[in-house]
Amino acid sequence: MGFTILIGLIKPPFVTVPRTGSIGVSNVQEYPCGASSDNLLLIPKDGTSIEYLYVAAAIIRKEKWRFNYGAKITPSRIDGFPIILEQKLIDRISKK
Repeated sequence: MGFTILIGLIKPPFVTVPRTGSIGVSNVQEYPCGASSDNLLLIPKDGTSIEYLYVAAAIIRKEKWRFNYGAKITPSRIDGFPIILEQKLIDRISKK
C-alpha cells in the first residue's frame, strides 16, 4: 500500500481509522486531506469502489468494541475482518 501526496495532503479516496482517542471510529475521506500520525490509513487497491470503502468503514465502526488501549487497532488485527458485499447493499449506498 502507498499513498500520493498532494501538497502535503493525501489523495482520496481512503479510510482513516483512529488508533487512540476515538478508537475505531473509521471515516471515508473523499477529499484531499491530512491525517494524524496515530491513524491507520486504508488505501484501496485500484478498481475498489467507494461503496466498498463505506462498507469497510462501517464494519470497523461496528467492531470497534474489539479494540482498546491494551489491544490497539493494527493492520494485522483488522486484516482478517470479513467483508460481505451484497449487491442490494451496494445499490443502497450508491443512492445516497
